[in-house]
Amino acid sequence: MKAIASRPQQHNTLNVYRELPPGCVPFLVEDEYSMPFIRPGECVVVDTTDTTPRVGDIYVIQWNNSFRGEVRRDICQARHSSAMWKSRDVQPVWHVTSMKTAGPGDLERFIEETAANRAKGMVPMWTGGWSDGPFDYDHLASKLYGAVIGIYQPKAQEMIEKARRTIDGEPVEKSNREGGR
Repeated sequence: MKAIASRPQQHNTLNVYRELPPGCVPFLVEDEYSMPFIRPGECVVVDTTDTTPRVGDIYVIQWNNSFRGEVRRDICQARHSSAMWKSRDVQPVWHVTSMKTAGPGDLERFIEETAANRAKGMVPMWTGGWSDGPFDYDHLASKLYGAVIGIYQPKAQEMIEKARRTIDGEPVEKSNREGGR
């Protein structure tokens, strides 16, 4: 069983960056699935050297559709799955979820329920948007494009231009979950 990195959870504290750190790329958020934490139109800083799954951390996950030749990236939060999803060797399996809240009071209720659930030894899981899984550790790590480490806020035009490129200058597909889910 792989050890889970013991880095503190960062999902409640995203730093603001005026310049991109080495190994990081911008990612323009165009949907509402990360609200209220990250809003549409904001640009996050993605550390592409960090694809180690950690419970509660925020990532950009890459979905590859080889049949259609499409690549899509979305913001997600990594979670351990409940006991019913554990494998026979008791290795935890993983799910990824959006962080969206459905209404103004949902986040407050979730925070209250989280305290009670943690006291019982449960890992809270927000289910206000989309989710996917189960994944084993290695499969999830291979799908993670990088860890979200902050919000990118340079000059507005510069942000838009940089967010539309990856490290090698290739266009980044839009993250837009239209319809279902």
